[in-house]
Amino acid sequence: DLKMKKIIFASLVCLLFAGCAMKNSPKYISEDYIKALEEKDFRRAKAYIYVPTSTRSYISAKDIDAKVQQDFDELQKELENIGGVEEFKIVKNTQISETIRELQIECKGKNGQFVDKIFYTINIDGTWKLIQAVK
Repeated sequence: DLKMKKIIFASLVCLLFAGCAMKNSPKYISEDYIKALEEKDFRRAKAYIYVPTSTRSYISAKDIDAKVQQDFDELQKELENIGGVEEFKIVKNTQISETIRELQIECKGKNGQFVDKIFYTINIDGTWKLIQAVK
């Protein structure tokens, strides 16, 4: 019957939008960033990174890329030292401003050890990114 088809269609549309929204959240991007580093998929990891405009105004793109790669390498080594991530958990999610959140991340390794990190995320025009500090 037509009414039932409309209800099913509306439900599917809602599920689709919910799935897309979940992939655009501080939790999703931080978790997938960790997975990308574990898988050595630097292109995917880099897609989650935001370098503030103020930083880009005084540091060259080449230097920024080198710093981002260095941070990737360091975190990837930490993840390898715990045997890879068995469990990913956000321990604390603090709203700093309307667009910025601080996430305290805990990665439990397959060897029982932990890697703890703090990520700052920013919502830019509806898309969440990890803020890359470059010094």
